Amino acid sequence: MKSKNGYLGHFLSSLLRSSRTLKFRLNVFITAMLILVVGIPVYLLVHYIDQFRHEFATNMIETTTHTVYQGLYDDLLKNDSASIQAKVELMSLNPNLELLRIYRPNGDVVFSSRKSEIGTNLFHNKVHDFINPESKEDQETFIQFGEYYSHHHPIFVQKECTPCHKNPGSLIAILDVHVGVYNTSDYIYKTIRQFTIFGSIFIVVLLWTLLNYMYEGQIESR
Repeated sequence: MKSKNGYLGHFLSSLLRSSRTLKFRLNVFITAMLILVVGIPVYLLVHYIDQFRHEFATNMIETTTHTVYQGLYDDLLKNDSASIQAKVELMSLNPNLELLRIYRPNGDVVFSSRKSEIGTNLFHNKVHDFINPESKEDQETFIQFGEYYSHHHPIFVQKECTPCHKNPGSLIAILDVHVGVYNTSDYIYKTIRQFTIFGSIFIVVLLWTLLNYMYEGQIESR
C-alpha cells in the first residue's frame, strides 16, 4: 500500500503535468476572463444595490424619527413627563416601531416604550454606538439589528427650553427610535440581490462549459 506521502506526491506530479498542457492553460485563462468580465460588474451592481437600500432605509427612519419628535415637541417644551411617556407608549403601537426611548447624555433612560428599562443606564449595553455628549455638532447614529434600525437623534436645548434648562445649544437628551425595515420593498431588494448573484454564477458556469465544449470540438475536428 502506498503511504499518504506517496499519494500526495503522485497527485502533485499529475497536477504539474496537467498544468503544462494547452487545455489546462486555456481553462485557467477562460476562468480568469469570466471572473473579470462577469464577476466585477456583478460585484459593483450588488454594491450599488446595497448602498441604495441603506440610503432608502436611513431616509425612511429619519422621516419616522422626525414625525415622532414633532409629536413629542409640545410636551417636551411643557416638561409634561406623564404626557411624554403616554405618547411614547402610544406611538410604539405602530407595527413598524419596535422601540421608542429618550435617554440623557449620561445614558440614563428617562422615557421608554419598555417601562422596565426606565431608570436604567444604556451605556452598559456595549452593542450600541452612542452619541458623544462632548460634541456640539449634530450627530445621527444608525445601527442595524437584524430587521430593525436603531436611530439615535440628538435633542439640544433651544430658546424655548431656557425657562427650565440652561446652556442653550447643549445636548440635553437623545431620542432613540427602532424602526422595522422588513417590508415589501425590502423583500424586492433581497430578491433582486439573490437573483443577481445566482444569475451571474449560472452565466459563468454556462459560458465556461460552452467555451470548453467549443474547444474540444475544435481539437477533435483537426
